[in-house]
Amino acid sequence: MGINFLLPIIAGIVMTIMVGAQVAPSIVEGVKVKKTQVQTINNQEVIFEAIKRYTTIKQVAPTSIQDLIDAGYLKTNVNDNGFGKGYTINVDKALGVATITTTIEDPRVQEIFLNSFTSMSKPICTGTIVDGVCDTNDFKTTFVIPNEVMHGNALLMTGIPIQATPPDSNINKYWYDTSSGKATLKLYDGTKWVKVNLGGSVSVGSIETFAGIAAKIPEGYLLCNGQEVSRTTYKDLFDVIGTTYGFTSGTTFKVPDLRGKFVRGNGSTTFNSGGYGNVTHSSAGLGVVQGDAIRNLYGHVSGMGTTAFDFSNGVLDISFSKNGVIGTGASGGYYDDIIFNASRVVPTANENRPINMSMNYIIKH
Repeated sequence: MGINFLLPIIAGIVMTIMVGAQVAPSIVEGVKVKKTQVQTINNQEVIFEAIKRYTTIKQVAPTSIQDLIDAGYLKTNVNDNGFGKGYTINVDKALGVATITTTIEDPRVQEIFLNSFTSMSKPICTGTIVDGVCDTNDFKTTFVIPNEVMHGNALLMTGIPIQATPPDSNINKYWYDTSSGKATLKLYDGTKWVKVNLGGSVSVGSIETFAGIAAKIPEGYLLCNGQEVSRTTYKDLFDVIGTTYGFTSGTTFKVPDLRGKFVRGNGSTTFNSGGYGNVTHSSAGLGVVQGDAIRNLYGHVSGMGTTAFDFSNGVLDISFSKNGVIGTGASGGYYDDIIFNASRVVPTANENRPINMSMNYIIKH
C-alpha cells in the first residue's frame, strides 16, 4: 500500500524533471530573443535618435554617449545592451554616418542580433565570424544621418549597404557610397551605379550667394575664391567641373574665383537696342575671366583758319558755356580748347559698374 502510494509521486517528480529539462531552454531562448529586440536593438535606435537631435540643435557631432546624456537627450539606463555591456558611438558629420558599437559575448545572442529584422540598419561583426561566433564579440551598426540634419533633405531607407565600394548588384539595388567623403545614395540602373537626386537637394556644382562671412560657410559648400582642393576629397564636385577653373597638379583642381566679379551667362545673345540696331553680347568661354570694357565713344570737331570750332559730331559738341562736360576757351583767335570730363556730371571710378552690394559666392560640393 505504501509503495503504491509513493509510485505516483515518484513518477510525477521524474516527469517534472523531464519536462523542465525540455521547457527551460525554450523559455531562456525566448527571453534572449525578447531582450535582444526590446533592449539591445531598441536602445541603439534610441541612441541614434539622440544623435540626430544633438547634431541638429548643436550643429556639431557628439563624441561619446556621455555627451548625449549630459545634453539631456539620453537617459543613463539606455547605455545598457541588456547583456552587461554598454555602447560607444562614432559620428562622422562630414561623411553623414553614425556608428554605434556594442559588445555581446553570448553566441546565441550574437546570432539573434545579427539576424534580427527589427533594426533600421544591419549590424556587423568588427572581426571575423568563426563557426558562427564573432571572434571580437564586438558589433557595429552604421546609420545614415538624414540630410535634413546634416546637409539637406534625404530619402531614408533601411538595410542599404553603407560602404566605399559597390555592393553586389544582384543582391542590392541601392547603396550609400562613402568613397567621396560623404554618404551618397546610389541606384543600380542595370548597368551602372548612378546617384539618386533627392527631392529638395542642391545639385553639386550649384553656386549660391551667401550673406555671411567666409568662416560661417554652411557644411557642404566651398568659398568661390579660386582655392585649390583635392580631387579625391571633393570627388563629386570634380566630376562636375573638372579642371575648367584651373589646376596645378594631377591630384587637385580649382574652384571658381568670383571675388570682385559679377557672374555672366555663358554664351552669346543678340539684343535689339532700338534705334541703335541689333547688338550681340558675348561671354568668354566657360570659366574664363573677361576684363572690364566699355563701348568706344567717338566724336569729332573741326574749324577753319582762325575761326572757332564750327563743326562737331559724336560725343562732342561745341559750346561756349562752362556748364556740362564741354568746356571751350579762345584767346586772340589763335586757339580753342575742348575738355571732355565726365566726372562733372556723373560719378566716376577706375571701373564701370552698376550699383551693387558684395556678398560671398559659394559652390556646392
